[in-house]
Amino acid sequence: MIQKSLRILTHILVAIGMASLIGIVLVIVVNVIARKVFNSPILWSLEMCSILVVWSTYILFGVDYQENKHFRISVITMLLPKKALEILEIIVNFILFLAVIILAVSTWNAIQMNGRMILTAMPIPLMLAFYLPFTIGVISHFLYLVVRIYATFAKSLSATGAPKETTV
Repeated sequence: MIQKSLRILTHILVAIGMASLIGIVLVIVVNVIARKVFNSPILWSLEMCSILVVWSTYILFGVDYQENKHFRISVITMLLPKKALEILEIIVNFILFLAVIILAVSTWNAIQMNGRMILTAMPIPLMLAFYLPFTIGVISHFLYLVVRIYATFAKSLSATGAPKETTV
């Protein structure tokens, strides 16, 4: 059930990320046409592209982790024995867990200070333009982390022969 929910969440986030990237292309194309053909550039195009870059980047923050697409130095991990690699994965996931919590707290503080500000060229609150996608990305990353950490510990418990939980 959890895996299915995460797959649905992943599809939704990827769709939003793709829509943001398509939006960037469309805004740039429309602005070029407006500037070259009608000699009237769209004043808000740069700001809109900035917003869409933030949306496409941060919305996919957790998806990249879930699909193992974050930056890794595989030369080092290829040299490690299987047990050391499992321990390293637990350590890395724990560090990422702490980092995501710190990001969440920092985001909350930034929202408290700047969330009501309005962008210059477009009457959009900073909260919607920048903090919402970041918050969604942090929450999804946190969810993917919790599920992976749980799966790692459940796998290690079953490998050690610890008694499994039974359902009544």
